[in-house]
Amino acid sequence: MKLGEKMPDTIHDTRFLLAAYAKEPNLAHRIQSELRARKRRFVSAITIHEIYRITLEEESREVAKIRKRAIERDFGIIAQILTLPQNQLESR
Repeated sequence: MKLGEKMPDTIHDTRFLLAAYAKEPNLAHRIQSELRARKRRFVSAITIHEIYRITLEEESREVAKIRKRAIERDFGIIAQILTLPQNQLESR
């Protein structure tokens, strides 16, 4: 990849998506422009859950549902498998 080229695939995190939904018009516009520039966009299932929970707390259930559906429509979803060290898996 050459300097200045954009990554072809991007995994967006909770903070990035919260900025996209920010009430500050300049910030939200800049983030949404960044999202439109990417052909393939991904989020983790955990990010969807976090966006839903935060939106539910700060706005409403209806807004949380709309955002969740929009994210599921506009992004590829990556399921995360958590791996714990063996010593944490064993019962003591």
